[in-house]
Amino acid sequence: MRGSVTKRAAGVYRIRWDTGINPTTGQPRQRSRTIHGTRKQAEQALNRIVGDPNNPQPQTHTLKQLVDAWFELTEQDLSPKTMVDRRDTWRLHIQPTLGDLPVANIKADQLDALYLRLRRANKTPTAVKVHAFLSGAFAQAERWEWIAGSPAARATPPNQRKVRVAVPALAAVEQAL
Repeated sequence: MRGSVTKRAAGVYRIRWDTGINPTTGQPRQRSRTIHGTRKQAEQALNRIVGDPNNPQPQTHTLKQLVDAWFELTEQDLSPKTMVDRRDTWRLHIQPTLGDLPVANIKADQLDALYLRLRRANKTPTAVKVHAFLSGAFAQAERWEWIAGSPAARATPPNQRKVRVAVPALAAVEQAL
C-alpha cells in the first residue's frame, strides 16, 4: 500500500493512501484524511494506516480486540444497562465462536451460520440482537480502517416475526370485569 502527505495550509496536511483496486472498474481506490499538526505528525498518521514501509506489520486484530476497543470507546456514551446487555451478548453468543478470529478473515457466511444456530435454538430475538451488535462493531472497524467492508452488512440478518396482539372489544372487557 502506498500513500502521500500534501501540505494544504499552515499546520494542515492531507494524507492519502491506496486501498486496493475496484473490482468493477479496475481503477485504484484511495482514501484521504486531514491532519492538523506538523508534517511529522501527518507522516506518523499515514504510517499507522498503511504501515511503515521500513517495518511492515500486517493488521491481525482479532474480533476480541475490536470489541474491547469498541467497548472502551462507547462505554461513556451508553447507559450502564446497555453496556451490561452488550457484554452479555458478546460473552454468551459471539466470543465463544468468533472471538479469536482475525477481523479481516470473518466472512458473512460465518455470521449467517451463527444466526442460524441461534434461530434453530428458538433464540431469534437473540440472533437479531447479535446481528445488531456485530453490525455496530464491524462499522467501527471500517471507520478505524481495520477492514474495507463489513461482513455484517453482507450477512443475511435474521427476521423477527411480529406477533399480532388481539385486543378484546370494549364490551368483552366490561363483561369480564
